[in-house]
Amino acid sequence: MELGLLSDDKLADPIAAIYHYRRYLELRPDSEKRKLVEDFIERSRLALAAKFPQSPPVDSSELTRLQSEKAVLLQENACFAPASPNWRKR
Repeated sequence: MELGLLSDDKLADPIAAIYHYRRYLELRPDSEKRKLVEDFIERSRLALAAKFPQSPPVDSSELTRLQSEKAVLLQENACFAPASPNWRKR
């Protein structure tokens, strides 16, 4: 558990912290600190998620445009597929 705390608090490495917390629970499944360690895991998971950038909202007109473009490209690709019987073997 201490390695998890060090990874979490001092190294700011939530992935390593989660690993060490889980490993602690594997080695001591009946630990009286189980609930505390599970809370630490959840805290580390939230810290990890916070590191990822939030995706920008997609404009519905842009989404429609992209879907239309995809449909056109799929039709164009379908025209080429029958011309070459081995086109999928690359």
